[in-house]
Amino acid sequence: MTTARVPEIVDAEVGAAWRRETWRIVGSRDDVVFVEAWLAEEPGPVVVVGHGAESDRRAPFVSGTGKGWARHGISLIAADAPGHGDRVSDAISSSPSGGGGGVPAGHGAGGGSASRGGSGAGRDYLRWWIDDQRLVVDAAERRLGSVPIGFLGVSMGAVLGVHLVAAEPRIAAAVLAVGGSLRGFAEERTRRGQAEERLSGANPEEAAFRCGDRPVLMVQADEDEVFSRKAALALYDAFPGRKEITFFPGTHAAWRHPGQWNRRMLAFFHETLRGAADEGAGRVEGRPA
Repeated sequence: MTTARVPEIVDAEVGAAWRRETWRIVGSRDDVVFVEAWLAEEPGPVVVVGHGAESDRRAPFVSGTGKGWARHGISLIAADAPGHGDRVSDAISSSPSGGGGGVPAGHGAGGGSASRGGSGAGRDYLRWWIDDQRLVVDAAERRLGSVPIGFLGVSMGAVLGVHLVAAEPRIAAAVLAVGGSLRGFAEERTRRGQAEERLSGANPEEAAFRCGDRPVLMVQADEDEVFSRKAALALYDAFPGRKEITFFPGTHAAWRHPGQWNRRMLAFFHETLRGAADEGAGRVEGRPA
């Protein structure tokens, strides 16, 4: 059970039709978690981002998407995952397995295949990641009020994010980018270790079934060397509700036409989260939702 905590604003910047804030919150294990928030001028939908295994909250993908989406009325919020960004040393001391932290670079998935049960360390990391993300949702509600909330997961964030969506009913819709099933997915990386262990507690297909009828969009690279088309479709098939999958040109970390990805994801959230806002208003006014 998570506890709502008011975010402390430690930095801010104002741009053209957006405002960036850096929040400091207390994480689920009483460590400090920094959150980057790209806020639209008017109150509206919020999308929480789960970044990849070699990334962090300040990655160019996050900041670029945050500025662009804020100009279109959707706020974007991203926290460092355990072992990433400003939390590398905390993960070394708190992780049951010890070892090193993440390297802020692209949005790679790390590697390895996960069994249904996963390692003890993998299950612990999954719980830690979910609990922290739920605190980020709490912080967004404390700072911005009751607004429709979506989730955008990239690579590792997509795999772990299926579990978050299943566990967190406040998330109304999700986009999963370059993710997929962990059963036998392609692994061509030489860098393994903790990134593999962190995913080993995840079973995204099982979690997908628990997401119910919430809409999900999967966006994949047609030449992804980490999550094959087969792995992507295996996860897609596990979602029971409204769903869509689109393959765009590119590899796992090099999308050939990123504008196409961005436009499709933004349109999806406009459609689903604006609809969630209307539904919420209907409940308040006593009309059937």
